[in-house]
Amino acid sequence: SSSGRAVDFGCGTGGLCERLRAMGFRAVGLDQSASMIDVARAKTSPAIEYRIGSHADLPSLGTAQVLTCSLVLNYLPRLDDFARDAEALLPPGGILVTADLNRPYIAECLAARLIYEDFDSLDEPRAGVLNFGNGVSVPLTIRSEGEYDDLLLPR
Repeated sequence: SSSGRAVDFGCGTGGLCERLRAMGFRAVGLDQSASMIDVARAKTSPAIEYRIGSHADLPSLGTAQVLTCSLVLNYLPRLDDFARDAEALLPPGGILVTADLNRPYIAECLAARLIYEDFDSLDEPRAGVLNFGNGVSVPLTIRSEGEYDDLLLPR
């Protein structure tokens, strides 16, 4: 039986979409990378709908009971824009599930000289760069739990 519609923003190769589908949701994956969407389509159920786009495209998807985004929000410079677009997608009582990097983890990686660089602090990192080592570097913003709560929880 269907549990409604679930959207995974930043779906990558579709692993979470496949899990949402297995739970009974009509799963939709949204990612900015066409190559990631190609991989997702090739390795997951054809019942999953995939679209190329950013968080600004969330409102155009209609409504969904669940919105997931795993390891995505750190790449968004303006979380308030994402919050607005997520709110347009989710009906009252809709569920937003996020998982992202945290400051203690980044601090450990910085100390070990792993893939992060140019952070503003080694103890309480907030902004820096994720270096994939193949010439691709992406800016990151690390937010605290309280910062996410302030921006994303209803008041």
